[in-house]
Amino acid sequence: MGISNLYIKEFYAPYPNTKVIEQGTKHFLGRAPKDQGEIRTYNQILATQGIRGFISAMVNSMEYLQVFGEDTVPYRRFPTLLRRQLPQQ
Repeated sequence: MGISNLYIKEFYAPYPNTKVIEQGTKHFLGRAPKDQGEIRTYNQILATQGIRGFISAMVNSMEYLQVFGEDTVPYRRFPTLLRRQLPQQ
């Protein structure tokens, strides 16, 4: 999916590398980038290997394997929106 023409058109081509990294880690690892070091690492991969190398680095990582394995579609692991509590009666 990540190397499809549609994904590249919608999530890679229109954006700078930092936004691509942010979206990519959310889409494929279920989280935002950990820190600036991770952003630099993925930026280097994007610069030298392109979008295919970037996505490959994520889906072939130990983190991906441990969290999603081979049979689970990546999902958002760290929800950022708080649920609004309903008033108690």
